[in-house]
Amino acid sequence: MTKSLLSLLAPAVLAGSLFVSPARADEPALLLVDGHNDLFIRYMDCPSCPRGLDAYDIRNRTDGDTDIPRLREGGVGAILLNVFSSDKTTKGTLGAFDFLRHLELKYRDHFEVAATAADVRRIHGAGRIALIPTMEGAGRLENDPLMVRTLQRLGLRAVTLAYQTNDLADGANATPRHNGLSDLGRAIVAEMNDSGILVDLSHVSTKVMHDVLDVTKAPVIFSHSSARSLVNVERNVPDDVLKRVAKNSGIVMVSLVPYFTSQAHADWVKREEVLSNQIGQDFEAKRITQAEGDRLWTEWHAANPEPKVSVSAVADHIEHIRTIAGIDHVGIGSDFDGMPNKITGLEDTSKFPNLFAELRRRGWNAEELQKLAGENFLRVMEDAEKISRK
Repeated sequence: MTKSLLSLLAPAVLAGSLFVSPARADEPALLLVDGHNDLFIRYMDCPSCPRGLDAYDIRNRTDGDTDIPRLREGGVGAILLNVFSSDKTTKGTLGAFDFLRHLELKYRDHFEVAATAADVRRIHGAGRIALIPTMEGAGRLENDPLMVRTLQRLGLRAVTLAYQTNDLADGANATPRHNGLSDLGRAIVAEMNDSGILVDLSHVSTKVMHDVLDVTKAPVIFSHSSARSLVNVERNVPDDVLKRVAKNSGIVMVSLVPYFTSQAHADWVKREEVLSNQIGQDFEAKRITQAEGDRLWTEWHAANPEPKVSVSAVADHIEHIRTIAGIDHVGIGSDFDGMPNKITGLEDTSKFPNLFAELRRRGWNAEELQKLAGENFLRVMEDAEKISRK
C-alpha cells in the first residue's frame, strides 16, 4: 500500500493499525499512548518556520520523526503533543492552540483532540489518533491561575513545570533560584490540580520533584524521563523519587532520548558540549575562524564517534522502574521530533513495535504490556479528572 493511498483511507479501514500488533492471535492488542511528541517544532521552530500545515504535510512521509503513515505503522493510539509558538506572548500561546485546531481539522480522518481519558478510548475505538495537548514549560502560563483555567478550557491537559528555571520552579540543568518549588509554584500546582491539568516533572530539579510530591493532590507524570540509577543525568528520575511516584499513583514515561538511556552516550554528549563551548569562545575572541572551528568539530567527531544505543537499553530502564515503582507506574514518552540523536531501532514513530518485541522476548505478559503502553497513563488521567471535580 502506498503512502498516498494510505492517507486517503477511511478511519474504519485503518482502525486495526492503531494498535501495536500482538505477538499471538489470542493476545490483546495495545493502546499506545506516547507521553511526549514535539511535532510542533516542524511548524514553529525550524529554519523555515513559522510555516503552515500545507508546507509540512504529514499525510505523507516527512523528513521528521512523525507523520500519519508512520504513526499508523507504529500503532500509536494517542500522543501528548507539545503545543507552543515561537511567539511567547499571550497572543502567541492562543495562536498555538488555534493552530492545533486547524491541524485537527485538516487531518480530521486521523486526529481528534481529547479532553478526557474516555475521549482517548472513544477516539481510538473510532480509528483515529487522540491528541492530548500539553506544554513543555510553564512560562506560557504567565504565573497566572487565570491562564491555567483559560488554557484548560482550550484543551490543555499537562504542563512541564519548568523547562529551565523560572518563577515557579528550578530546572534540572539550570542554576537554582528557589531551592526547589517557589510559593508561586505551589499555588500554580494547586490550580493545575483543581483544573485537571497534570503536573509534568520532566525537566525539573530533584528538589522540585520532592516538593511537588509533598503538595500535589493529584498523580504526577514524568512525560519523558528515564532511570537515574542507570544513567546519571539530572533529567532522569532517582530511585527515591520513583518510590514516591508509586505512592502518589503517578507515572514515569520512559524516554527514547539516547542521552538519557546510555551512560556512554551521556558522557559523549558532555564532551561534545565542552568542545562546542570552547569553539564558540575561541571564535568570539577571534582566536579561530569559522572554517577552523568547523574543521575542529569535524575532526573531533571523526575521532570520537557517537556511541550506539540499543532498544535493549530502553527496556532496561523500563524494567528498572517496574522493579522500583511497580508495573502500574511506568509508561513510554518518546520525545520524537525533539531530539537530534536516535536510538538504533527506535528512530521514529513507526518503530515502537521493536520495543514491545524486546519486552516480550524478556517475558513480559499481555497485561503488563497493556499497562505500559497506555493503561497506566489513562488511569493517571482519570484520577486527575476525578480530583478536579471534587
